[in-house]
Amino acid sequence: MMWLNRKLLLVVALLAGSIFAHSPSTAHFCVSSFDLHYEGFFSLEIRAVQKAVPDTEWNWPDSLMCGRTVWTNILVLNYKGAQIQLDGNYDAEPSKFSCNLCSDMERLRKRVVANPSIGRAKVFQDIDADEKFKQVDSAFIRELYGKKIKAEWESGLFCVCPYYSPALFKTELDVIIDGPCSPTMDSTTWELKQDESDWRCTAKDKSSGLSQEVALPDGMMPCFFSYREKKWAEPLYYVSTKRMNMVGKPEGLDENLECFDVNGERLVVFGSNVPDQTYNEVKGPLGGDCYANFSDFKKKKLWEKSFYSCNRDESTSGGCKAVEHGLDFVMDANGNFIGWDRKALWLYLELKEANDIRKFYEALGNNILVKETLLPANFPESKVQEVGDDAARKTAGMAFYKGKKRVRYKRFKQNQLKSMQDAIDMCKAWK
Repeated sequence: MMWLNRKLLLVVALLAGSIFAHSPSTAHFCVSSFDLHYEGFFSLEIRAVQKAVPDTEWNWPDSLMCGRTVWTNILVLNYKGAQIQLDGNYDAEPSKFSCNLCSDMERLRKRVVANPSIGRAKVFQDIDADEKFKQVDSAFIRELYGKKIKAEWESGLFCVCPYYSPALFKTELDVIIDGPCSPTMDSTTWELKQDESDWRCTAKDKSSGLSQEVALPDGMMPCFFSYREKKWAEPLYYVSTKRMNMVGKPEGLDENLECFDVNGERLVVFGSNVPDQTYNEVKGPLGGDCYANFSDFKKKKLWEKSFYSCNRDESTSGGCKAVEHGLDFVMDANGNFIGWDRKALWLYLELKEANDIRKFYEALGNNILVKETLLPANFPESKVQEVGDDAARKTAGMAFYKGKKRVRYKRFKQNQLKSMQDAIDMCKAWK
């Protein structure tokens, strides 16, 4: 009997050990930034204070035949019914583009694989995507501090050169948000460290570091990724000393039109593929280094004056490419482009509804208002009407707003509206 009791105790101990071995580990983070954006989005970034421990059942290779290895992470926080998905990684997102820049020697090199962990993670979330996201504000984030939050952690191992993914893992995790990050916290905490001498990209033309030196239009300048030794085969993007052209045909989008009633004035908004651009003071828009020409690139002589650049890095040597969703133009009741895009209009409505000083400063502080909508050099304001006509013919309906509140929607058949003027007339007739 005593032998049986000991055996039962041993089984219980083994079961308990198994349960505890698979219980979620705890990871501590701090909040490095949180913002509410005027377009109906919030952004959140957290950084590791105490790194997450991989699940004991995860089994990843200790090395790969690979030019470069990275781990990417998805962290889903579950709190009060809201599922907040944050994305993060050690070093740089895996890119098929990078694989074109690597020699066969790099592809066949045996690379040590680091342990998976989360250095930092961030999210840019549409509040309207789920009713539960409407509760996410500064007070909601502060409420998280010190609480143990159930989370799901997904970690994927990627080889960048050649591009493939040999492993993907998922586990549960307990997350504790300690509070705001210390201003002195090292931003590279828990980031992957690699021997920089082990990673080199080999250009197609070893003598110049460029596969091809093209003649650029007047004012256009090449920019290169400012990362380690600049041995990239092609420019990452282009900027210009002058307003940049649009590359592609301007078109209206087949999206809903919007009619706004603002202080009794009617405004119509429509989408387009026309790219926006920004006037920059000095540094490249994506952390790259820009040069007046290819000769200056070889000499590492940086361009340190102001320039124009395309938003979203949609650039070629000829200018800004047509984009999937570009500028949203705002037209007045007389069919004139008022010089604003939808972002500026929405910010105006946000500030207008801020009925106390705190709300006013919160709306103002979470937004950047561009003073001027910068149209492409080869797209004059006179063409806005033509693109508006195209959008009106394609649209499936119109949403009506009283200030920021959507109050009505009217469905159309394609080609029911023949021009933007028809849309404006319908907006004006709304009662």
